Amino acid sequence: MVRKISVDVGSGFTQFTDGKKEGFFPSVVCPAPEVLGFGADQAVLITVDGARYLVGDDAKAYGDPDHRANTLHDDWAGSTGWKVLLFAALYMAGVQDGDNVQLITGLPQALFATKKEDLMRILSGEITFSIGSSSCSLTIDPIIIPQAAGAVFYQAAINESILREAVGVIDVGTYTTGFSVIEDGRFISKRSNGVTIGVSQLAMAIKDYLAKEYGHHVDNAKIPQILMDKAVRHRGNCIDLSEVIGRLALLVARPLLDKIKKTWEGGNDLLIFIAGGGAPYYCEAIKTELPHAAIMPDSFFAVVRGMHTYLIAKG
Repeated sequence: MVRKISVDVGSGFTQFTDGKKEGFFPSVVCPAPEVLGFGADQAVLITVDGARYLVGDDAKAYGDPDHRANTLHDDWAGSTGWKVLLFAALYMAGVQDGDNVQLITGLPQALFATKKEDLMRILSGEITFSIGSSSCSLTIDPIIIPQAAGAVFYQAAINESILREAVGVIDVGTYTTGFSVIEDGRFISKRSNGVTIGVSQLAMAIKDYLAKEYGHHVDNAKIPQILMDKAVRHRGNCIDLSEVIGRLALLVARPLLDKIKKTWEGGNDLLIFIAGGGAPYYCEAIKTELPHAAIMPDSFFAVVRGMHTYLIAKG
């Protein structure tokens, strides 16, 4: 039996689904220290090419922050850290030694044309890794699509009629934001692109604000939780950051909004949806220029679920 699994290895979070089992974890990966600290008995060690790694919350808790893989660059997809996160997601999805896996994953829209073939080569065929003391060998048949297109397929699974419309999707990721148009079920390449603006830029703006205004210095790995809470604990007090996040998001998003409006010629002919983990933070900024844009239901999982929908539809 062939396992059909969708994995989205983002710069901020890694998500997976096989249509039934679904999950996510922070895209934090670092080499495992020779000796793990107190409380690390249950940490999952992943061995790739002879080197041991920690991922997700284990990497945040027991790894060296100075040795974390940099997820914020154009060559992230297919890198060693990226592959470690992919293998961890496949393990969490329940793959077993000897499985054949039809894998679908995505690339940022801006990098799709230049990076797709290299990633196909890296993923195709037999891959081997170890989880703890158990070795796992899989045969991978990969499919790669633009992440923003995956979000369109998710929305179409909710309302199939949109595939007869002109639909624009803005997929707000951690490193990039991609935007795609599908019209009458066809991908429109000249109206699809991406910009290196995402949650990471907003996170750095929040980090700078906290340092300047409060002298509060925060681990980069903790900023996603601060954004979700829209608050931070400082000297025993809880600081509400709702207004600050909205103001900074509008400032950071300006080049993105200008690029989208130019590429979409205003976007007034489109049904527009906002997807991705950054959708809640950039929604109001996007709506200042595209007031008819709406956040997708379950926007956080839209890409990985939509890619799986596409995979199943292809048979």
